[in-house]
Amino acid sequence: MAAHEVFSILREAEDTAKKSMVQLTGYNAPGEELAAILVMLRSLAFLHQTAHWTTSGPNFYSDHLMFERLYNALVGEVDSIGERATGMAAALAANAPRHARAVAAVCDAFAMPSDLITQALDAERAFLAGLEALRTAMKKNVLPLGTDNLLADIADKHESHVYLLQQRLAGSK
Repeated sequence: MAAHEVFSILREAEDTAKKSMVQLTGYNAPGEELAAILVMLRSLAFLHQTAHWTTSGPNFYSDHLMFERLYNALVGEVDSIGERATGMAAALAANAPRHARAVAAVCDAFAMPSDLITQALDAERAFLAGLEALRTAMKKNVLPLGTDNLLADIADKHESHVYLLQQRLAGSK
């Protein structure tokens, strides 16, 4: 397979990931970007914490600690985005039933309990793709500099999560 074919397949997979996680949130209208990001972050936290509780096998202890590290890193991000989403569009972030259904939909899409590392890696990659798509959409409308900086910082941390999970996955082969 030629290099350009490989890159084409990767771009297509990335586009699918962007669409899938963002669309699963149910927050797809202009102005709902922060609410979608909040749903994606809370979903990641839920997935990582569940993996923390349910990991098993020969790498139990290291995986248990790694998943704890991943979900603990999300607490501040969830709070920061939640406060901004509420401040910019109170009705979006404050609609708890809609928000809970959206988190459940995203979590259901990434539920693969037989391989927690791959599940976490897929979810992190989809989050990064979705975050970039939403950030791009916000730049077309309104994206305050501080919010843009916050989103870039969040992306940086999740790129580290992807690296960590890739290293763990490579170590298990």
